[in-house]
Amino acid sequence: MDERGTMIQRFNGNNELYENIISELGNLDANNILFSPSKTLLLVEGEADKAVIKKLSDLLRYDISDYSIHVCDGDSIMQVSYICITNNIKFIAIADSDNKSKEEWYLNSHKNFKKCLNKYEQDYKHCFFVGNGSNGSIENLFDSNKDKIFYKNGENKKKISINLISQLSSKDALSNKAIQNFNDLFLKIGLHKNNIVKKS
Repeated sequence: MDERGTMIQRFNGNNELYENIISELGNLDANNILFSPSKTLLLVEGEADKAVIKKLSDLLRYDISDYSIHVCDGDSIMQVSYICITNNIKFIAIADSDNKSKEEWYLNSHKNFKKCLNKYEQDYKHCFFVGNGSNGSIENLFDSNKDKIFYKNGENKKKISINLISQLSSKDALSNKAIQNFNDLFLKIGLHKNNIVKKS
């Protein structure tokens, strides 16, 4: 999802999908990419969330260098979190709270979702929800009347613009509410402030 709408890529068969994944990953082993022992896997729900976490951690001076950010959709976050919990893999997951309010048809077509969601909800140390209520998302952490990082999608909902996020050069462009919300989130997930040493 971006300012132009939702983009999807269709594959004609399993082999084409496999080839596309291999080309994106390169020659590296997927296990090393996702579960590098030197990094904590940070799961986020969408490219906009990744851009927000990277930009806000920089503006608020939190050190994110020990985290490897991996983008998933909500269903995948639940599944990967389940794998990480059951296999003691270092990870942090940030999912939209709307994942707690999936409709019955969705649960019927995603057989493992409820089991993975239950595991996610029980892991208070690594798994976090953002946003409020059945439509909760990372957008709720901003003040949509003051923070100039939104565009309206086809449903007339305010969504985060990756382009506008990338243009932020100072936390002064954000409301106090947004700054406080992200400070709270970063502290919850265990990020530490950068130790900035000024040159004399």
